[in-house]
This record gives sequence, structure tokens and C-alpha cells, in this order.
Amino acid sequence: MDDNTLSCDTPSFETFGAKKVNVVISINKQDYTITMTEFQYYLNTKAENCIVYGPGALLDHNVAGETTQFIIQARNTQGYNRESGADKFVIRIIRPDKIRNPEDEEEQAKEEERPGT
Repeated sequence: MDDNTLSCDTPSFETFGAKKVNVVISINKQDYTITMTEFQYYLNTKAENCIVYGPGALLDHNVAGETTQFIIQARNTQGYNRESGADKFVIRIIRPDKIRNPEDEEEQAKEEERPGT
């Protein structure tokens, strides 16, 4: 840090939701500043609500070892587009023939449980 930089931890605003707040500062328990700045709290990104699109997301247009690209539209816990960035994503690419359908797995488990199968 230096004389021109202030660092602080912000409290969780999850119970209040996304909103703008006014920030004032008190140093060493002195009076608060008379000037303020706005800070925007955002709802967390939820992977299940995010959208992926672009050529890299198309099943029939990609070749192993070739460069492609796709875009992730981050959405929050309420399904709204995120208005801030810097989210980190972990991406796992799976061949289409290796993707498991949960409904198929559920049906297969039921069949295995039936007597005489």
C-alpha cells in the first residue's frame, strides 16, 4: 500500500441482493469523510445460468488440435446478465459421444434394479 491507496474488506451483501451503496471512510475511529463514492454489490455468478456461444460451442465445426473460440455470458443467481467481470471459469471439453445424459443413466439404473434383467 501507499499514501494514495486504500484497501478494505467489504461485508457480505447476499441477504440484501445486488445494489449500489455509498461508501464513506473513518480512519482511526475519527469522523467519517464528508465525501463519498459509490460501490456496486453484485450477485454471484451461477454456472448453471451462464450461456456459452460461438464457433467453439458448435458440435460439428471443431477439430481436435485446432484453435477455436467461444464466449461465456455470465449470469447471476437470478438469471440476469452479470454487469461486472473478472469471474474465473473452469472449462471442461467433452467429446459429444462421451456426454452422458442423466435421464438415460436414471433409466439404466432402474432397468438394472428390475428382477430378471
